[in-house]
Amino acid sequence: MPTRRRFLSAAGALGLAGALAAGRPRRLAAQGQSALPRRGVNLSHWLSWEGRQPVVAADAQMIRAAGFDHVRLPVDPEFLGWNPEAGGAPPRLDRLDGALDLLLTAGLGVILSFHAREETRDNIELHPRFQDTYLALWRLLARRYAARPDGLAYEVMNEPQYYVRGPQRWDQLQRRVIAAIRAEDAGRLLVLSGIGGSGIDYIERTAPVADANCCFVFHFYEPYLVSHFGATWEPFDKEPAAMVGKVIYPSPDMTLADAALRYGPGRAAAERLVRDYIDLPWNAATIGRRIAVAAQWGARAGMRLMCTEFGALRTRLDPASRYRWLADVRQVLERQGIGWSVWDYADLFGIATARGDVERLDDGAVVPRDAKAPDRAFDPAALAALGL
Repeated sequence: MPTRRRFLSAAGALGLAGALAAGRPRRLAAQGQSALPRRGVNLSHWLSWEGRQPVVAADAQMIRAAGFDHVRLPVDPEFLGWNPEAGGAPPRLDRLDGALDLLLTAGLGVILSFHAREETRDNIELHPRFQDTYLALWRLLARRYAARPDGLAYEVMNEPQYYVRGPQRWDQLQRRVIAAIRAEDAGRLLVLSGIGGSGIDYIERTAPVADANCCFVFHFYEPYLVSHFGATWEPFDKEPAAMVGKVIYPSPDMTLADAALRYGPGRAAAERLVRDYIDLPWNAATIGRRIAVAAQWGARAGMRLMCTEFGALRTRLDPASRYRWLADVRQVLERQGIGWSVWDYADLFGIATARGDVERLDDGAVVPRDAKAPDRAFDPAALAALGL
């Protein structure tokens, strides 16, 4: 997935139908504070990237019935026809209109996440003209959806980078986005991020904001040897990670022999990678200490937090390790009072799978052939790991 590659170099939402039946949507005062969503799932690959995992009303109803209170909706505006150089309204915004109606009507909160492709995200970081069109797009979206129920929230940028330009540049742009949205919608929940791909190690460099109806997010995939085991993209498809034949979580349950290391020039590096994983060790306590870094920043800064991405690839990691890792991360987040959105619904990191008339892609994804009537089912063990 694009964000993974570069990363390494609302509870109680009103349904749309109910809001319309009341004559006007419930809105918050500018100084109000929305309750944060608690348990959600990412609808990846629907309105972003290849669009290979379409979502229909049956999916939304199944997600709600499973106990999720929200979904995170990654949206690539260019997938909807937006031109980041010329600006203007994306010509296929009706697709986003329909997606929001479908999800909100099912009683799900929605975090609408700006998931620009890497080149566009980099251009926004570097070039004022791209920043201008980015701000104009958010003004347009905020105006268009101002009447939507409070269950809709806006995540202003997925995984901003700013490794070179630094946090102050991103803080400045993020505040401009907040102002642009607030000019159109004074009470919407805004979901903000620090730099470094929303990583925990960068959150302490993040400046808080004086807006009561905001929260900050982080993403959690540690250790990558577990969460991205078997990934077919860089750097996981290269030595030394690609030389590891098996990973067991938690790491105290694993030996070097279990790793079944392949022979080759990078074998020594692969052995160090596995030994470091085993020796740390990686278990629920270590995960707790890592997530505590974010929680402690939130407490000091007076900012509420969510973890809008955590997940483990399901193509090669043994299921028992995957479920244990999902459960450990989820339980740590909940003990810290941090809401979460698992990555993802039905794709490579998915907790549900398409059935019937499907196609298996080269990267291992299972996709429905009929985009208008996909048939999916949840993995019961994955739901159990998520406490559902």
